[in-house]
Amino acid sequence: MRRVAIIAPNYHPTVCGVGDHSMRLASELVGRGVDVAIFTREPAEPHPEAPSVQVFSVPAPTPLVGALRLIRILRAWRPQEAILQYTPPMLGASQHGSSAALLIATALAQTGVRVTIVAHELHLPWLRRPDLLAAAAFQRVLLLGLVAAADRFIVTTESRLEELRRLCRGLARHRRIDVVPVGSNVAPLDARRQPGRLRVGQFSSFNVSKRFDVLLDAFARIAAAVPTAELWLIGQVGSDASRRGRGLRAAIASHPAVDRIKITGRLSLPEVAASVASLSLYLFPMDTGATTRSGTLPLPLGSSVPVVATRGRETSSLFVPDENVVFADSLTGEGFARATLRLTSDPQLAKRVAEGGRRLYEQHLSWRVIAPAILS
Repeated sequence: MRRVAIIAPNYHPTVCGVGDHSMRLASELVGRGVDVAIFTREPAEPHPEAPSVQVFSVPAPTPLVGALRLIRILRAWRPQEAILQYTPPMLGASQHGSSAALLIATALAQTGVRVTIVAHELHLPWLRRPDLLAAAAFQRVLLLGLVAAADRFIVTTESRLEELRRLCRGLARHRRIDVVPVGSNVAPLDARRQPGRLRVGQFSSFNVSKRFDVLLDAFARIAAAVPTAELWLIGQVGSDASRRGRGLRAAIASHPAVDRIKITGRLSLPEVAASVASLSLYLFPMDTGATTRSGTLPLPLGSSVPVVATRGRETSSLFVPDENVVFADSLTGEGFARATLRLTSDPQLAKRVAEGGRRLYEQHLSWRVIAPAILS
């Protein structure tokens, strides 16, 4: 039996998109008769959505100590292949990164394990602050080492593929670097829209690239045009413990349509799927634009919920305007409101985009397509 280890930066019960990606990947591989286990740092336990997937975890007081401990249990488990889910802050590292991932990949390769690296993030941008400038340089050197150590290297967008090829140049000439999209962290359900009701929303965590300011401004305009419209913010969208979280809560409290905004709070994955399936439209105001590196965007697509997004620096050629997505003309509340109202006034367009989104999901973003692509 094929034996595959998946090395993840975090896992359930920690809320982590890469952890959920690991769970979905492992579940699909188990269904294909592969012997799979997750290897990560503590705390970790079997996921309720995948109770049969084995989970091994180690204390990681520092990233390198965690890496050494994982190497020991990985060698004892004896995988034939390993999939390393790479982000710079692996095993609790800061945003500056660490060499933990390179240590694991090199140790596995030395024992004959076939190593595939899935890079969910590449490196920090060049910034003028000295510590971040040094971190950006270090992470680029680390990437070169990871490409050299891996049998196969996967990125999640076309733009990142070109960026990595430029960085690696001759080093990557004989290595396999491919694009494989990120699948949905949540298994989609069929659309459950209620006729005559306009419910827009999104499922998202709260970070700087996710433009809640655009979302709230757009909804103020939508609510003024459609008096019964609702906005659903699905998931945990900010904490009162942080300044940005308090700012978001204050913006919602002072919103002109605050009585029509629902914040669900943290939900189980099936509850998230049901909430997204109930939406009339899904709004995706991300700095990146519509992108194949998102674990949330495939969910509305797979549920046949029309998506409004922008064309950004990481937008894939898979996204075709007015066929499987509607592009707002700008990353502003005005742009998103205009695109949303266009969809609501044109049922045929909404139907075409919903059906096109479902085809995009089934052909490129479902786990039955992604899992074998990663193991190809």
